[in-house]
Amino acid sequence: MKRISLLLMAVLLLAISFSCNKENQAGGNSGNYGDLAIFWGSDEYTVEAGQSVAMAFTVVGTEGAAVKCTPSVNDADFTCKIKVNPDYTGIVTVTAPDIVLSKKRLTVTLLVKDNGHNREAIEEVPLVANKSEDLAVEFAADIKSMAAKAGSSFEIPFVIKGQGSATLKSKSVTLSDGWAASTTWPTAENPTGSIEVTAPATLTNSLNVKINITDNFNRNAQLDETIGIVPIEPVAGAANCFIVAPGSTLTINAVKGNSAEKLDFDNAGLIWQDNNGMVRSVSGNGTEKVVVVALASGKSGNALVCARKGDEIVWSWHLWVTDYNPNDDPFVWTNTETSKSYTFMDRNLGAMSNAQKDWTSFGLFYQWGRKDPFVSSTGGLESSVETKLYDIDGNKLETKCFPRGGPEQRPVGRRLRYQDHL
Repeated sequence: MKRISLLLMAVLLLAISFSCNKENQAGGNSGNYGDLAIFWGSDEYTVEAGQSVAMAFTVVGTEGAAVKCTPSVNDADFTCKIKVNPDYTGIVTVTAPDIVLSKKRLTVTLLVKDNGHNREAIEEVPLVANKSEDLAVEFAADIKSMAAKAGSSFEIPFVIKGQGSATLKSKSVTLSDGWAASTTWPTAENPTGSIEVTAPATLTNSLNVKINITDNFNRNAQLDETIGIVPIEPVAGAANCFIVAPGSTLTINAVKGNSAEKLDFDNAGLIWQDNNGMVRSVSGNGTEKVVVVALASGKSGNALVCARKGDEIVWSWHLWVTDYNPNDDPFVWTNTETSKSYTFMDRNLGAMSNAQKDWTSFGLFYQWGRKDPFVSSTGGLESSVETKLYDIDGNKLETKCFPRGGPEQRPVGRRLRYQDHL
């Protein structure tokens, strides 16, 4: 009886051993491997619309076994890619769509499987997807006024922001009564659109422009701007610098310097003025190739105006706004050897007076190779107080100095023969 019991026990042990070996051969966990674990590089990640985020991870406990890593995100509009290194560190890259209508809180999941030993691990990490840039339509530059004459045309550049991969399902342009518009809409190849505006037979002093757009995500955007209309006056001769009386209007021939080369531009603006409120408006007309500057009465000083293509400056002009007339009391010097006479102004270019030892007679500073002037300090040669500069809205502009070389390269005031240079 005892022999039979021992025999039955031996058979049982053999069966258990065979069962364990069979389980190991079938891929079961032999018990020699620990648990798998996943560690993310951060507790939370953030991605912007249309952008990608790299999410680092580490898998531990592989102990030399071959494991498979599979990422996923719980929103079908987001895509996942994974790169796994031999040591089972890696990066999950999640890419957001161009259009995210509202801020989202998502979950990225990484599943790690060791099929050879019936092991797996799963770990989640939060992902915040920020809202897309709002759909918007704007002028391509800070356009406050345009120059026109009856029946003439000009272009107003504009851009659409935040469109991404969306398409416009409706779009329209509306102008004030009597004004006509022909619109070229932005494309991927040319992101700046333009409205070709034709003036009525009788000019109005302002123009209202409305642009309405709706995309295939039902996002709406509107531009509703009123800009001033300045009549084109008789055109001045070509120059880089103009003497202009306070309260007057100057129409600049928009060419490069004293040449006949016409500029390619669509609007105009003020770069700076040293007397706040002196420049009332700067208006361009790229079709007529003119820039019209209107000045306030009773204000003198200096200003720099420009022609722009969109918001890019293509050329600039210095305006010396003063009651001074060089022809009233010119300074004439004659070379006794050649008997040739030269006529000079009695003050520096840009000066507000010709009083000796007075800082208002210093005028502007110039540097070789630069056609545009620098303003001098306020209060004298020893003063370090910068002349204040303003934009068209009266905001004070910050100035920066970029020293180059030694004192010999410092800009200096100069007195010009006005016949040759103005």
